[in-house]
Amino acid sequence: MAQPSAFHYDIPSHVPGKVVVDFDIFNPPGGENDVHMAWKQALQFGPEFVWTPHHGGHWICVRGAALSDIFKDYKNFSSKEISLPKGQSPFPLAPTQSDPPEHTDFRAMLNPLLSPKAIAALEAEARELAGGLIDGLRLKGECEFVRDFAHVLPIVMFLRIMKLPLEDRELLMNLAHRLARPRDSADKMDAYENIFAYMGNVVNERRAHPGNDPISKFVHGTVNGRPIRHGEALGMCVNVLAGGLDTVAGLMGFTARFLAESPEHRRQLIEEPELMRTSVDEFVRRFGVANVGRIVPRDITYRGVEFKEGEMILLASWMQGVDEACFERPLEIDFKRRTPIHTGFGNGIHRCPGSFLGRTELKVFLQEWLTRIPDFSIRTGARPRSVAGQVFSMGYLPLVWDVR
Repeated sequence: MAQPSAFHYDIPSHVPGKVVVDFDIFNPPGGENDVHMAWKQALQFGPEFVWTPHHGGHWICVRGAALSDIFKDYKNFSSKEISLPKGQSPFPLAPTQSDPPEHTDFRAMLNPLLSPKAIAALEAEARELAGGLIDGLRLKGECEFVRDFAHVLPIVMFLRIMKLPLEDRELLMNLAHRLARPRDSADKMDAYENIFAYMGNVVNERRAHPGNDPISKFVHGTVNGRPIRHGEALGMCVNVLAGGLDTVAGLMGFTARFLAESPEHRRQLIEEPELMRTSVDEFVRRFGVANVGRIVPRDITYRGVEFKEGEMILLASWMQGVDEACFERPLEIDFKRRTPIHTGFGNGIHRCPGSFLGRTELKVFLQEWLTRIPDFSIRTGARPRSVAGQVFSMGYLPLVWDVR
């Protein structure tokens, strides 16, 4: 348990002292070594909810049953605010930052783009791209996985889907990282300003010269029977951009690190290749990356806890997957585990619309990488680095293998 530190802060009178923790989600002790274990050891010690004074003071939901319920309860836990600290995005990031009834129309515009049928049509393209990237690395005998692969495949696929210039890859990836894991509030605000400026130019161009692409469909869509507003279309584009880049890269990074450190699991996947497809859900369960905010719209008592109007609660969605109350041996990877039901991609109406794309890209990575580079490890003497934030990621993962 992360105990309150010696610095002074005011605990709201309705917050029980036993649930107060000195925990900064962007800088947890031990987070660089293993961000998942840093969070679990500090927070999953008993209560369903803990409260921290950092970033204006906020709750964190850390237990599986409560996470599942709150994701479905948009009336008591609104999506109008999803980031910490609150009030930073200049426009709502629809559909993630919207509640019914508006959410329904925003989601309806997004669903065709990311449906299982649409993603299945893109799988061959993702496979060709992944294979080409790995072929370019294989004969080198080493790579920095995050830079050379995890940050390339998802963003190139995103740019192709959205019909955006491939040369903007580094710019957009950097901005997406700074939104999820800013140095401070000023850095996050600067990232928002830059990404909204970039997408604002794109939205204006597609409004004036629409084409057969998702952004053109967004900016000419309707919400509640009226034309979508400029800020709504802009927020929707930024939301798709941020969600489509960082989460998949994070999942790939943690999966690659695990396999580099576990040769027996690599052998199992290679000897039973059908597991490369079914193992995706197990990796998402164990190495989920998202922490999503909610705001309380009115005073309520929920599961025995008092929440006040305007308070923020962070849903550590991935923590259900490592909760002993939900799974046996939750920290172990078991490819034969029954298909796990978890909140790694959220739940309810806000279940991540990009989950099919994320799963497909992770499956393609496993199949193409293990076919070409079946045995690999972390470079001797190197220290992999994980990164905390509202979206977890691997920041540094140097891999090596024999060239044969």
